[in-house]
Amino acid sequence: GGLALIHFNPLLALLIFLVGIAAFFYFAPRILRLMKAKIWLSWKKLNGPADLSMPVKLSRTLPARFGSVFSRQNVLGETIAWATPCISGRGRRIPANLFGALVATNEEPRKLLFVARKNGRPFARTIDLDDSIAAHEPRFLSENLVIFPAAGKGPKYLFIFPRPRAAMVEEIVHDLRVRVSSPIWPVDPQHAEAAEGASEESHVKRTVSS
Repeated sequence: GGLALIHFNPLLALLIFLVGIAAFFYFAPRILRLMKAKIWLSWKKLNGPADLSMPVKLSRTLPARFGSVFSRQNVLGETIAWATPCISGRGRRIPANLFGALVATNEEPRKLLFVARKNGRPFARTIDLDDSIAAHEPRFLSENLVIFPAAGKGPKYLFIFPRPRAAMVEEIVHDLRVRVSSPIWPVDPQHAEAAEGASEESHVKRTVSS
């Protein structure tokens, strides 16, 4: 079949070959990123179970490999409130399975920045938290942070963390709820307590349902 096609219609054979090569280079990076993410999450799960009782303090230190990516986006010189490594999931204009970091700043309470490197090149996307809800969704291999619109249609984002970091994801959800709900920034203590209560209530519901 293939040799006959080359003999009788070499141009068509060349076209099919080029399409196959293009498809390989288009899909190969996605498949490799998916495999790398699954292997990494499996390894992390085997090395430590999820523990919601573990005290957590979100780090202010951005991983060094993403420092230059953040600096290029940080034209206003904002300061980091917290930064945590994660893997991108589904999200508008964010490819899945990128190893990167979520960054929150003190000056922009209703925005997050996802920074990563895609095929060796800097990659950054800003996530608007206005009218959004943050939730923690445990999965078999991962602890997921989901950001979705409070009402109606809008962008939905998913960020993936290893299973041992369940408590950290809960802390991120709490922080994001405070940022979205508080009309005063820095934090209004009353709104912080209300957001904490909502976070605890959602945790109880998940515990009962599980």
